[in-house]
Amino acid sequence: MVEFTPTYEFGKVPNLTIIFMYIALFIAVVLPIALLIYYKRKYKARLSNFIWGIVCYVLFAIVLESAFHAIVLMTPAGPTIEKNPYLYAFQGAIGAALFEELARFVAFKFLILKDVKNKGNAFMYGVGHGGLQLVYIVVAAAISTIALAATINDGTIGDFLSKIEDKDELTAIYVSAKDLTTTSPWMYLLIPIERVAAFAVQMCLSVWVWVSVREKKIKLLFIAMGLHFASFFIPSAFNMGLELHAVAVEFTAVAIAVIIVILTYKFFFKAEKVDNEANIID
Repeated sequence: MVEFTPTYEFGKVPNLTIIFMYIALFIAVVLPIALLIYYKRKYKARLSNFIWGIVCYVLFAIVLESAFHAIVLMTPAGPTIEKNPYLYAFQGAIGAALFEELARFVAFKFLILKDVKNKGNAFMYGVGHGGLQLVYIVVAAAISTIALAATINDGTIGDFLSKIEDKDELTAIYVSAKDLTTTSPWMYLLIPIERVAAFAVQMCLSVWVWVSVREKKIKLLFIAMGLHFASFFIPSAFNMGLELHAVAVEFTAVAIAVIIVILTYKFFFKAEKVDNEANIID
């Protein structure tokens, strides 16, 4: 077993780092709840569509997409894909775009049905789908990071590490502890910023697929897949392939999210106009 010296070798985790982690945790929990309440009141959207968003994300993104990636990496091409950062990012982006947009399509086509004309239900589904992703990615990581920071700052990290027997786990936690004490606190502010941008993309993609189903235009589904692919692949390629600085990678991710929001905003006006015209005809 590896013996670790007392906590002074790690230094201290800056209070600002911990604050930013709490901000990320707060956003991950509060943002979906706040939007759920807002869309429920404003559009009279059904809570069941929020639940369908959660269910479809679990089934398609966590179960089926994970199985897809596992199968791809078990093929003869798997070792090549894992060694090539661009191919690895590509298969990750393909899986995310394919399965998550199919999840939306299935939900709007077969599960929401009579509610598909109410745009509030597109948002409500998006809150469930994107909200669960936000919680799934951020909450566990934030809680474990805050707990690790507490053990470093209260001087018990050495005792904690000395009880870990698994070498890989020990190395991972040790590296994380070092990063917490040496990385600029402002880098941790990137986490809530990037996650909010990703959540905005999830909401926008829900709108694209909703209109695709409502207007029976399959091309909009493929556009949503393309937008999803770009939002995943480009930052991943910059990170794993070009190995750009984290700030550059996150700036790229946020910039892509802004572009998707702008495109959706313009596109949404068209959908809203169609909605109004349909109401007049009715």
